[in-house]
Amino acid sequence: AGEGTVLTFVPNVLLQAGVHCTITVAKSAKSGAGIPLVAAVTFSFEVESPTLTVAASLANNATDVVLRPRLALTFSRGMDLQTVLTGLSLRNTDLGSTVPQVSALSVDRKTLFLEPTLTAASPYQLELAAGLQAADGVALSQRLRVTFETIADPLDTEAPIIQADP
Repeated sequence: AGEGTVLTFVPNVLLQAGVHCTITVAKSAKSGAGIPLVAAVTFSFEVESPTLTVAASLANNATDVVLRPRLALTFSRGMDLQTVLTGLSLRNTDLGSTVPQVSALSVDRKTLFLEPTLTAASPYQLELAAGLQAADGVALSQRLRVTFETIADPLDTEAPIIQADP
């Protein structure tokens, strides 16, 4: 790969998802050093839809979750806090009640931190709705649902007693 062997195309308009594009570079095109192509070059591509993905710091079906966890939802694109909070729910599934939480968004707006106060030995469900949009308008195509259960007895702090057989 010598100088002038890479050609970069930057469209001056937004390419629409699903569109088939073909680019042809004529044989008369020359490198920065003035060397012409041996033959015309043609290539095609399909414009893909931009995606928004999200991952949770807590595994689905986790057990023994502490009562004051610091949960993180990490997005592939920058988010708007109010938009995320509109599509977010955390509820105690036994009681059917929504759990209030303290929320903060990272500086790059890609990680949402949640700090709820939970009840012992209770099942919960954290859900992000499909259609939730990133700051640039790209939507989450599938909902995220994480279910988990909290520790049974937060006051049980004694280590188990292990006895050896005589």
